[in-house]
Amino acid sequence: MAYSPLAPARSSRRRRRLAIALVLAALFGLIALAVRYRTEERIARDYLAIAKEVTDDQELMAGRLGELLASFGALERQDILERINVLRDDSKARLDELTGAEIVSSVGEAQAFLSVAAMSWVDALDGLDDAIVAILDEPADSPTGESMLARSFELLRVGDRAYEGFESALAALGPDLVTLRYAHVAYATGDNAVVFDAELIANRLRLIGGLAGDHDVAISVRLDPEPVSTLNDIPVVPDSAAFTVEVVVTNEGNLGQEAITVSLELLSRKPGAEPFPVEQFVAFLEPGEAVALRFEDLPTDPGEIHELRVKALIAEDDGFPEDNTLEMLFVRKAP
Repeated sequence: MAYSPLAPARSSRRRRRLAIALVLAALFGLIALAVRYRTEERIARDYLAIAKEVTDDQELMAGRLGELLASFGALERQDILERINVLRDDSKARLDELTGAEIVSSVGEAQAFLSVAAMSWVDALDGLDDAIVAILDEPADSPTGESMLARSFELLRVGDRAYEGFESALAALGPDLVTLRYAHVAYATGDNAVVFDAELIANRLRLIGGLAGDHDVAISVRLDPEPVSTLNDIPVVPDSAAFTVEVVVTNEGNLGQEAITVSLELLSRKPGAEPFPVEQFVAFLEPGEAVALRFEDLPTDPGEIHELRVKALIAEDDGFPEDNTLEMLFVRKAP
């Protein structure tokens, strides 16, 4: 085979191209690694910023719960339950923030500990109101409510211990990544441990009579048209095309009230007149909530005295039955 002086040159060029390709590949790899590192670092910092907001809020909620348990004597039953529900809803919202956050492996351990802590706190608060209701409503010697309360407190402690793991994981990340200061969250451990005694809290709940639940619905009545004068101290309603009675039903108790039946009976004193009964139903009222019911097109006899009877009925014993009944006389003026 004839010797070609061009062969070594072509071989050299191939080696140079290969070397350049390898250098470029290595360079691109380094760039990719740098970009990936910066991206992961940004994701990690974003997560830690979210964790900072969540833990700050949890510190505040832990303080609010401790203050709540210490102030039972000054609060009504419904107020206590509402405050616990607010804490539970806020804690769930913080957990949702953590669940929706993007994470990378560098913060994986911290994220795992903080998630366990947040879920434990939510579960504890979720069962706390049921435990309190059980203690208040069950017989004094029943252990059910106290056991439920003890479980909620233990879940709080589980969350506290998981949070200690989160703090240790943060310390292992180092100051270059962890540039924020995080609160020390302790619901039921540390200085707060003495407050979270299930037996103590249960006994206090049983002794606080102000927290006992009471049912009380009250009514007020307005005539439409309204009386414009009196006749022998009996209100006189002017003549009109229609006659309506508006009944405002208010839940004056400290428990939610369901299944309220409002009965109205209208009776003319005219000889031979038959009573006119009608009912309306209220499905549910929160404590302090009121609703207006209108009984329209009620039959009346012009010039006659009428007797109006209105009553709100509930299945439970009404603590103040005198305010859920109204009786009155009125005269429908003749045209």
